Formats: sequence, structure tokens, C-alpha cells
Amino acid sequence: AQAVRERTSELAVLKTIGFSSHSVLYMVLAESILLLVIGGVLGLGLAGVIVPIVAKGSGGMLNLPPVGSQTWLLGLVLMVVIGAIVGALPALRAMRLNIVDALAGR
Repeated sequence: AQAVRERTSELAVLKTIGFSSHSVLYMVLAESILLLVIGGVLGLGLAGVIVPIVAKGSGGMLNLPPVGSQTWLLGLVLMVVIGAIVGALPALRAMRLNIVDALAGR
């Protein structure tokens, strides 16, 4: 939401040069999903590396499940769904953006 508020004038310029409201909606939504997927993949990758090290280093005291393909699949699905939910309101605001008000800083 903050990224969209900071770039209101840029979104207004996109609409001015001919991007449709739906194109702006999809771009903001895609950005939200992409940012969440990048962070989630980094987190799952880090967990995939650290979990075996911690399990081995604990001498059997911690029995942590491995990060397998089902975890990756569930994680990716959740990343996309949560990214779409979180990005929906800022994307709708960007779609309804009034060009004149946005360029005037209102």
C-alpha cells in the first residue's frame, strides 16, 4: 500500500499515456504478488538449508520435518493467494485513480 501511495504520480502518468485502468490494476497486483513470492521463496530456501543443520546439531533433541516438495507447493500457493489479497486494495485504489488529482498531489 505504501509503495502505491508513494508512486501515485507515476501511476497517473501511466494512465495519461494510455494505460487502461485495468492495466494499472494488474500491474499493481502483479507487483504485490511478485514481492511476496520473492520473500517467500527466499524464506523457504533458507528454511530448507537451516532445518537439517539445526536438526543435526541438536543431537536428536529437535525432530524437525524436512522442507519437501509439498511444503514448497503449499508455500507457493499461499504466497500467491496472500499477495493477491494484500495487493487488492492498493490495486483497486490505483485503478480508480483520478489523473488530475494524482498529478496535483491531492
